[in-house]
Amino acid sequence: MDMEVLYPEYMSDFQVLVCPSSPYAGPVIRLWDEGNNPATTYQEALEEGHMILNGIPIHNNGKVEPCEVYEHPYVYFGWALNPSWFQSDADFEFFEFAVDELVDEITNPANTTEQCKRIADSDWEFPPDPTGTSLLASNRQAYRLREGIERFLITDINNPSAMTLAQSSIPIMWDEIADDDPSHFNHAPGGCNVLYMDGHVEFLRFNPQPNAQFNNGNQFPVNAGGIILHEATHHAHGHGH
Repeated sequence: MDMEVLYPEYMSDFQVLVCPSSPYAGPVIRLWDEGNNPATTYQEALEEGHMILNGIPIHNNGKVEPCEVYEHPYVYFGWALNPSWFQSDADFEFFEFAVDELVDEITNPANTTEQCKRIADSDWEFPPDPTGTSLLASNRQAYRLREGIERFLITDINNPSAMTLAQSSIPIMWDEIADDDPSHFNHAPGGCNVLYMDGHVEFLRFNPQPNAQFNNGNQFPVNAGGIILHEATHHAHGHGH
C-alpha cells in the first residue's frame, strides 16, 4: 500500500493501521515519526534517505508524513488468487519467481509513472514456468480485483452457490506474517486475520515448518505464499529483510 496515494483522501488517520494486538502497538507519532518500532525496516529506510521531503529531513519532527509510514502491519494484494492453486513446493517456487518478475516490472526505472500504474492496474499475466511443474502457473494469470471477478474462478457453472463460494475464498487483505521473527505477527505467537472478497474475516493460524523448503502448513496467505509477498514488499523498497 502506498500511503502517499491513500492519505488523506482514502485514509484520514494513520492510527487505523495500528493493530491493538501488535507487540508494538502505540501512537503513530512514536511508531512512524520517531521510528520506535523494531518490527519494521524504518531504520534502514532512514539510513537510505527515504525520510526526506523536498530536501528536508522529516523524521522525529512531531508529525507523521505519508512517506514515513514505510511499513505497516497489513498486506493488501490487488489480484485474485485462489488458495487452492498452492499445492506443492513447485507452486510456491513459481509464485516467488512470478512475484519477483512483477515487482521488477513495476519498479523498473525505465518505465514512466503511467506505465507502472498501468501494470499495477492490469490483470497479472504470469511468466512462463521454467520447470513446467506448477499448478499455479497453469492458470496463466491472476485477475485484478474488481466487482464480479470471482466468476472467472468458477469451474462448475451449473452450481448456483459457486459464485458465493468463490468470493468467500479470495483473500484480499491480511495481517503481516513472517517466518523469521515472531515480532512481525500482530497476533503472537503466530496467526493473522484474513479479509476475504465477500467481506468476512477469518483468523488463520500460522503453522511453522522449519525443515520445509516452503511452508504449506495452512492455506494461502498464511503460508509460504504470504511470506513471499512479505519479502517482496521489502524488495520493492530497495532492501531485503
